[in-house]
Amino acid sequence: MREIRRHHDQRLKAKRRKYWGGRWGKELDGRLLGKCHNCPQPCSNECCGNQRKWYGPTRQELKHVVEVDELDLAQ
Repeated sequence: MREIRRHHDQRLKAKRRKYWGGRWGKELDGRLLGKCHNCPQPCSNECCGNQRKWYGPTRQELKHVVEVDELDLAQ
């Protein structure tokens, strides 16, 4: 298992070496490459990050909360 994990680590690091460099193609140093290997999103703004953080719960989640509250009131 260790060999497979190391193989995939090397493969992903080679693939993402220029990932955050954009079209200019600058390569990442070791620290940033390890960071990009674990979590490839470059930022956490509203386009790249978790939508719930920026816009709140989804309609489905809000509907579930209302249904649970109604069940609690009925009992």
